[in-house]
Amino acid sequence: FCAIMPALDSILDRQLAIKLDTLSRRQIARIFLIWIIIYLTILLLGGLLGPKSLTEVHTPSYKCPRIGQLYDPSQCTGVDLSKNNSIFTLDMSDFNRRYEFFYLYMRIENIREYGIEMEMVVNASLEFDPIDLPNQDNANRKWRTLFPPTQFQRTVHCDLTSDYCDSILLFKEKSLQYKVYRSHIQLLSNSSDLDWIGNVDFVLQRKNPAFSSFEIGFKYALCAAALAFLVGFLKRMNPLRLKDWNFEQKWLVSLLTSLIGFNDPLCGFVVYSPSPLWASASVMLQVSFFAALMMFWLIAIDAMNRDLSTLPFFSFYFPKILLIGSFWILTAGSFTYFAYWENVDPLYDWQSEVQSYGILKGFGIAVVSIYLVWFLVLVYRAFKELRTLEYRFKLFYTFTLVVVLTMLGGILAGTLAPVDVSTFQFLGYHLLFNFYLFILTIFYLPAVEDLRYTYERDLEEETEDIIKDLYGDAEELQTFNHEDREDASELEAAWHAIASADVNPHSSDDESDEDEIQLSAERNSRHQSSSLQKI
Repeated sequence: FCAIMPALDSILDRQLAIKLDTLSRRQIARIFLIWIIIYLTILLLGGLLGPKSLTEVHTPSYKCPRIGQLYDPSQCTGVDLSKNNSIFTLDMSDFNRRYEFFYLYMRIENIREYGIEMEMVVNASLEFDPIDLPNQDNANRKWRTLFPPTQFQRTVHCDLTSDYCDSILLFKEKSLQYKVYRSHIQLLSNSSDLDWIGNVDFVLQRKNPAFSSFEIGFKYALCAAALAFLVGFLKRMNPLRLKDWNFEQKWLVSLLTSLIGFNDPLCGFVVYSPSPLWASASVMLQVSFFAALMMFWLIAIDAMNRDLSTLPFFSFYFPKILLIGSFWILTAGSFTYFAYWENVDPLYDWQSEVQSYGILKGFGIAVVSIYLVWFLVLVYRAFKELRTLEYRFKLFYTFTLVVVLTMLGGILAGTLAPVDVSTFQFLGYHLLFNFYLFILTIFYLPAVEDLRYTYERDLEEETEDIIKDLYGDAEELQTFNHEDREDASELEAAWHAIASADVNPHSSDDESDEDEIQLSAERNSRHQSSSLQKI
């Protein structure tokens, strides 16, 4: 919002050159090549040599001498969960804060030769031991209840050609405050409905501690890089007047600030001090970044080859603010709600929650669809005008379109899933947006001569105002005699001398030059008085 409002005060002033305007196409290509090499190097080295993001521990409900053998009490150990009165006890130990969470899944073996699609009732409980002693026997532990025996439904789907049904999420724990957990699990249904159940594979999925440390270090490195780019950009832009900043430069300040939030500066608190507050705040920061980026894309592509200072605020900005504001409220509110309850209730299933709120889901689909249609229409219109656009707009258009298509492809591939399934996914997702804004920041830095040009232009404007006050406009100046024009020329020369001294105060240590400038200013001051008397 702060980046939009100054648009009403000549936001699209294109008088000052930016770094992109001073680069040749070969130099631009070299910059892109360098960043692409850095991106791929980090992605490949991190993906190939970095730790895996998740670890899995498989525990079958029973074990038999032969693989695939049906349960036989005389030969197998464990529990046959096809019986209604059978309860399986699963012990989970060796947890610490760097595991971050665990998900408990269930894979049921289908011993019948037909597909299964049904609602199964599961009775489960979760306990923990607050005091973990070395080599302590589980039978002697003092278990405390995290949630009591609770019945809930899960959908079971088994393909005809598969030996095992699809994985079913039983419950999860997002705030690992204890080292040892225990769960009791029972499957309930009519006896005729469970005769197809063979062995049941319980899969404990949790974050790899090594990846957790790698993730925290990488995110804080990106936060430091984004902060460095923001501070460096502001330092380079500081000498320029705000009205000399172009549209992209003003927005880059907001985007770089929100990029720090996207890089998750709260990740350390989420891991080592788990709380619903930290999880909700982390989600809010990431959603805010996407909302700001989506707003920037809409305005930037819609304003190509147009002067924003001439566009009415209500018709140009208000529909975009309304759409992105609705997206932010819906996404931030729902994601924060889901993150909170996932940390509070192990049995909470946000996917089932979304399905139960049909109106909310429909509204979300409508908002995203409107944005995509609007964006595609603007892209098509800008593509038709591509030949008439300035080179900076052509480059921005092409670069942004590549990033958007990459992001959409990543979403379809599942890169925005709640849990990073691979190191490649994590690195590629975060590096994409960081490098996109880093490259834009480099391109939209002010040119080297902008500072001197700004000082000189300010002084020239002041000189022109004084000359106009003394001699009137250009037509009146033609009627003045030669002496008056010499006075004006000397006055302008004096001001140029002062401008040179202000821009380069240390360019000369000769005090006589300063005296000469002062005498010239005094002499022209006397000419001003004489000219005023003549007027």
